[in-house]
Amino acid sequence: MDQGDLLPAFLIARQLNVSRQLVNWWVRAGKLAPAGEGADGRPLYSYREAVVVDRDTKRSPRSHRINSMAG
Repeated sequence: MDQGDLLPAFLIARQLNVSRQLVNWWVRAGKLAPAGEGADGRPLYSYREAVVVDRDTKRSPRSHRINSMAG
């Protein structure tokens, strides 16, 4: 895995424009697994994997996210 692809959860959330709570829920639910560890000991996650999880969960009928494309 490309080391440049690994980010902490808060940056994953910021890049995907979702809440940190949502990213943490993906981790707790087993949808996003840690892929490394930062110098400070915090887990790092693959941005590419997070994009896939975001895409897949956004389509779920259980998703309560507001479609930002709606006007």
